[in-house]
Amino acid sequence: MRYFSYLLFLLIFKMISISTAYAADSLSVGIILWRGQTEADQAFAQKLKTKYPKIVIHEVNANQNIRKSLQIIEEEWKHLLSDMDYLFTFGSRNSIQIRKNLSNTGFKGLHIGLGNSSILSNAHKARKDTGEKFLLGQTSLPDDALFTTYGEILKIKKIGIPYNLREPQNIDLFKSLSAVATQRGIEVVPIRTKPDANTLKSQIERALKINKDIDVLYYPLDSFLLSNAKLLNQCSANLGILAIGSNKKYMSEGTPLGLDSNYPLLGKKLAQQVIDIENGALLTDQAIVRNQTGRVIINPKILRKQAPHLLRKLPKNAIHVN
Repeated sequence: MRYFSYLLFLLIFKMISISTAYAADSLSVGIILWRGQTEADQAFAQKLKTKYPKIVIHEVNANQNIRKSLQIIEEEWKHLLSDMDYLFTFGSRNSIQIRKNLSNTGFKGLHIGLGNSSILSNAHKARKDTGEKFLLGQTSLPDDALFTTYGEILKIKKIGIPYNLREPQNIDLFKSLSAVATQRGIEVVPIRTKPDANTLKSQIERALKINKDIDVLYYPLDSFLLSNAKLLNQCSANLGILAIGSNKKYMSEGTPLGLDSNYPLLGKKLAQQVIDIENGALLTDQAIVRNQTGRVIINPKILRKQAPHLLRKLPKNAIHVN
């Protein structure tokens, strides 16, 4: 009798193991992009595909349109959300708005946001009290990374930062950068801009003519500005002002210097948190995913034209893009 009981136990245990493995393999994940694919969401999806070969991934690009994002969760994915285990959203504004509206849908899974807004980080910190199923990754680097890398090399005294008025994370950005810059004797000048591609160039040029003593421009992590990188670079080049980009795309479009977050690593780290949770780790034990160091990226062709003397001063491991 004991022998048959033991066999029955083994059979039940094996069935449970197979069922659990199948459930993990057949995860359903939604990805709502903001400005098209990035190295972060690509790495996130690839790591999960490698771990769970039977995973189903639904991916849509909102094309920097909040209405489109809301339409996706309220209409296009209306019947899919209830079966989704995870929902990955890119961008601060995108993640904030989707998070607000998820309660009006059938989604019962875990929301993963990638954005730098304090609204998102506060939501992450409050999970033990609210019970919200939420993971967060941040593309921003430590506040002093920009000035530690370029402050002395460029002898920065006054730095101008184009400011998209509709991005909530910009307020946080200026507060943090200004605090660090002040400690180093550097003045930060916000260049307020409306997200209008037709007038962006004139807005920037007008601000730079008023603030003629700006040494350097810094292009922040902002989807609208990123999509108009070529235009921004034309402005800075025309006025003879050196620019630093916060994303690889800026440098690909002609920004001479850059310091960006390691997007592939962020995506892999967020995917690992999903894997850990699937293996029984507590949601509230998962910290905000950040990069502590940035990647120095330069466009050597543009840099040779604008400031060739800097080439020998930059780190030898700087990544080159053309």
